Amino acid sequence: MNIIGAHSGHDTNICFISDGELKYYNKIERLSGIKRDNNPPDSFFIYPEFRNFISNHDIDFAVYGTAYNYIKNLYSNRNTRWRRAFSPKVKHELFEDHHLAHAANAFYGSGFDSSYVLVVDRNGSFNSSDIEINAPTGCQTETLYYCEYPDIFERVITNYSWMGITGKYAMISYHIGFTEMEGGKTMGLSSYGKYVKDSYRVLNSTYPIDNFDQLISIIGDSRVRKEFLISIDPTASPEDLAKTIQVDTSREVIDIISKIDFEKTNNLCFTGGHAQNCMLNHEIAKTFKNVNLYVDPIPDDSGCSIGIAKYTWYNKTKSKNKSKLNNMFFAGEF
Repeated sequence: MNIIGAHSGHDTNICFISDGELKYYNKIERLSGIKRDNNPPDSFFIYPEFRNFISNHDIDFAVYGTAYNYIKNLYSNRNTRWRRAFSPKVKHELFEDHHLAHAANAFYGSGFDSSYVLVVDRNGSFNSSDIEINAPTGCQTETLYYCEYPDIFERVITNYSWMGITGKYAMISYHIGFTEMEGGKTMGLSSYGKYVKDSYRVLNSTYPIDNFDQLISIIGDSRVRKEFLISIDPTASPEDLAKTIQVDTSREVIDIISKIDFEKTNNLCFTGGHAQNCMLNHEIAKTFKNVNLYVDPIPDDSGCSIGIAKYTWYNKTKSKNKSKLNNMFFAGEF
């Protein structure tokens, strides 16, 4: 069975799975030269590298995911163009759980028989049908799964918020003068600051919205997020803010992990954009020495196409054969 997995959003990426094995992976930015290129996956067909590769394979399924495809009709025009790029015999599916894509990429890549998988991400899927009185609102920000082969991903913890762990880190980064996607710079700067209690405060992490325009205003505009969701002490230095958010968010992640029942399995995968924080990863490894820790090497949205394709393959075949990620070098079979 041959499956194309595609993820649309910042760092649009695509992969090809044949009988459970990863044969091709790419990000559109590598072909276009545009950093964090967010053009839709059908843009891959512009480039001879991808066209030449894909023309040598029969595709059974093309599975398409985004961070927010629970919103009805989102990307419908893009999906139309996506479908036209393939033979009519190819079956098309939407992958409707962003954090599951992250978790699947980490779990199947780890080689563990079973594992907990912690996803800490700025914004995950938003389900408009979930809007009810007193219901939690927001995007998935932190999700803990218990996983087994072939396709068991049981949610243990799910947090819906507009300002989760990674969201706070992103807002501090934005305030300092970086972009929300440049948390690595904030992490580096944290080494030069001191911890200052109450140098920022979350104002409102959950409140109802009921349409896509409101969603975009909250998740897509840094100025809106900063104005309505967080208060930052203007007198605090960039270095101190960086140190404070590094310490606070690390404590929050470690607190989540400390509540896991590792009697079931002592394996843990860590993924989502926040898993790029290597200082945090060191703290996790140091704190939980008896836990087998696997940090996803492609933890941000760049790896979601792999999770989408692998989960689809295991879900359809019910195979229990492992497909461990053995290295970080991907090449197509030209």
